Amino acid sequence: MRAFRAEGRRHIAVGSLFLAPGFLPDRAAELALEAGAVAVSAPLGAHQELARVVLARYAVGAVELVPV
Repeated sequence: MRAFRAEGRRHIAVGSLFLAPGFLPDRAAELALEAGAVAVSAPLGAHQELARVVLARYAVGAVELVPV
């Protein structure tokens, strides 16, 4: 955020990659706003496509653990 501000950027939005609401996403949003962000997105939340991506990544990782 400081680097963007130093470059003269004034409209900085932060995208949250947290999956669920709670203390940590709230604190991260608070810190981003204090640092000068004009907007912070909400956590990604429960969405069917997100669940598919997580499951697919897990499956690929699990297959890589199996000795060939």
